Amino acid sequence: MLIENVAAHPPLAPLFARIESAKTSVDLAKAERRPDWSAELSFAKRGPDYSDMVSLEFRVGLPLFAKYRQNPVIAAKLATLRSEEAQQEAALRMHRAEITSMAATWRDGRSRLEHFDSTLLPLARDRSRAVLIAFGAGRGDLQAALDALREEAELQRDFVALEGDVTRAWVFLHLLHSGGTP
Repeated sequence: MLIENVAAHPPLAPLFARIESAKTSVDLAKAERRPDWSAELSFAKRGPDYSDMVSLEFRVGLPLFAKYRQNPVIAAKLATLRSEEAQQEAALRMHRAEITSMAATWRDGRSRLEHFDSTLLPLARDRSRAVLIAFGAGRGDLQAALDALREEAELQRDFVALEGDVTRAWVFLHLLHSGGTP
């Protein structure tokens, strides 16, 4: 569901705003090719010594030499629009890949955490206890006891790191799904 409406995700909103801005710039540049006209009417009350004045002014802007003046501007605006669209497409692909990666991390990480919790950590604890009991009874080696404790500690560290990755993935997916509200 998150992949289908990726365009509606809040992190991508600025990209769509930049695309709309570039489209508006292209439209404005194209509008410069058409003749423009305006009219202005003004009234001036000039005081007792002079009579009042009314003026009417017409302006007509003719886009002469469009090949050299307006067309290059339009081409530049279109190039900017194409660039923004390419950046948007790349960002959409990256965001889709990030969502897919986070979903896989969350899904696979949960099963790995369950395997750690149900199998690997209990086995490492039992091995450490057995080696320490053997060492305490005088039948074991100190190096074997230290190795067993180190392996158990590394396994616990790996469990905590995996738990952090799974939690980060869940938070990322949850915030995207809820629209950014915690």
